[in-house]
Amino acid sequence: MNISQFRIRLTGVFVVLAAVLGLGVVGEIGASPVLSPATQSVTGKVGTAITPTAPLSSPIFGHSPTFVITPALPTGLVLNVSTGVVSGTPVAEFPRTMFTVTGSDGSKQASANVLLSVTVTGLPPSVVLNSSRPGCKPVTFAANVRTTLQAVDTELPNLDFACSVHIGIKNAGFAFAISVQGSRVNAKVSRYLVNATRVGGTSTTKYVSVQPPAQVIRRQFRPLSPGTWVVAVTALAPNGTSMGTWTSDTFVIG
Repeated sequence: MNISQFRIRLTGVFVVLAAVLGLGVVGEIGASPVLSPATQSVTGKVGTAITPTAPLSSPIFGHSPTFVITPALPTGLVLNVSTGVVSGTPVAEFPRTMFTVTGSDGSKQASANVLLSVTVTGLPPSVVLNSSRPGCKPVTFAANVRTTLQAVDTELPNLDFACSVHIGIKNAGFAFAISVQGSRVNAKVSRYLVNATRVGGTSTTKYVSVQPPAQVIRRQFRPLSPGTWVVAVTALAPNGTSMGTWTSDTFVIG
C-alpha cells in the first residue's frame, strides 16, 4: 500500500512527525495533558492538619487556571481553587481514595491525581467496661472508639433487662454492645430492638437475638451521617412483649 501521509489524533499536545521510514507523516499525537506533579499521596490523621499538597501547574495554560476536584473531599479538607492545593484538618476517618484535580483556563484543561486516606490516632489500644453483676462478661471496644456511653444496674429499666448496655462512639458511626447473663439476668429476654435516630433526621433499626450462655452481643452502626444521635434499646420477650426500654444520652458523630 502506498501511503504518503496519514494523521493520528488523540488529545492534547500535537506533534508533527516527518520522514518516518520514508513516509511523509503529519501526526497529531499526544496523551491527555497532565498537571505537575501528576500524582501525589497524602495520609492524614483525625484532628491533625495534613501536609498540604504541592501547587499544580501546566505549560498549556495561557493564563491562571481554576481548579476543581472529584469526588468531594471529606469534611475538614478543602481545595484551593487558584493553586490546586488540598489542605485542612480531617474530622473523621476516611478510606484510601483517589481524587482527580482538574485545572482549566477556559480553553484548555489538564488533570492530576491525589491519593488520600485518613486514619484515627491518639486513642487507647482498647476500652474495657465491666458490669457489677455476678456472671456478666465485660465489654471491650477496639481502639477506634472515641468515647463511650454505658448503662448498668439501676440505670436499666429492670433487673431482667440486661447486665449492661454500652455504646462505643466512632467518627463515622458507633458500636453497640450488650452484656447478657442468659440464665439469671435477662432470662426472659428473646431479643433486643436497637433504634438509632439522628435528631431531626433519619433512623435505623437492628435486632439483636439473645442465646445462652453469658455473652457479649455486638452490632455495628456505620456509616452514619454526621450529626446528633440518640439510641433506644427495647428488650422483647419471645411473644414480642416489651420488657422495658433504655434510652441513651445524645451524642455527636462526625
